[in-house]
Amino acid sequence: QYGAPVEASCLMTTGGASMGVDLAMRSFRGSGGVCVFEEPSYYLSFNMARDQGLECRSVPMYQDGMDLDRLEEICMEGNVRMV
Repeated sequence: QYGAPVEASCLMTTGGASMGVDLAMRSFRGSGGVCVFEEPSYYLSFNMARDQGLECRSVPMYQDGMDLDRLEEICMEGNVRMV
């Protein structure tokens, strides 16, 4: 679809969206880390992030995407590990 080759070693299959999100969050886990979500978001995301010791912050969505000003404010506060 994007016209770029992809190596098979760079791909991973999961048992579903929840498993994929959980695996990604485990990669960025840690006490004091911040995970930023779009709001509204996938209903299990906040619980999965908290289970990994991440603080949850949300950013409002507009028709054309995230509120980038709010996202920048949160990122400037520091320790954002995942958006």
